Amino acid sequence: MEKDLEYWKGKKESSTPASSEPRYFPAKKTVSLLALIQLMLATSHFIESTVVLHRNFHDFYDHESR
Repeated sequence: MEKDLEYWKGKKESSTPASSEPRYFPAKKTVSLLALIQLMLATSHFIESTVVLHRNFHDFYDHESR
């Protein structure tokens, strides 16, 4: 009985990997940092486009051109 128990314990431990995560997994901090940089660039692009559009609208409305 004890031999059977040891056999099944040994078989169970050897069949499961030490870590359940994949071996090659990108670092979460790096991915988060890249996402933050992309968000900052998108925000600055949106603000710049809004300012240019606002400026062009007023130039057109006031019949001026740059």
